Amino acid sequence: MVYISTDKASDPLNFYGFSKAMGERLIIHANTLTAQTKFVCVRGGNVLGTNGSVIHVFKSQMEQRNKIGITDPNMTRFFMSVQDAIKLVLKATYESVGGETFVMKMPSCKITDLAQVLIEASGRAKISIETLGVRPGEKFMSCCFL
Repeated sequence: MVYISTDKASDPLNFYGFSKAMGERLIIHANTLTAQTKFVCVRGGNVLGTNGSVIHVFKSQMEQRNKIGITDPNMTRFFMSVQDAIKLVLKATYESVGGETFVMKMPSCKITDLAQVLIEASGRAKISIETLGVRPGEKFMSCCFL
């Protein structure tokens, strides 16, 4: 059984992160209860291009407001492709002995840099970036281990 988790489970600061961290602990503990089923976790970052991803949010903001809202210019996030996410789940499925948490090496990116690339790719130079401020429970920099 593969549990899909997130980098937000590492040193969680909000309910989502805490719920993912608790899910990981339950899955790892479940592995000690039975030998018939292997229980394993995968911990990933933001999957690029999926519904609700930051790219879709930024594109929508460019269309509707002519500006992109970011929380902090130096905030970073881990990113992975859909193909990398699939590979991570398959690796955990076929290589696990049970009780592990699989994490892949992922590139991190400043959210400002991502916004700038999307603005340049749109060909619309008049789109601005607005700094909104860090929200409660939001990490300034993601991490996958602790």
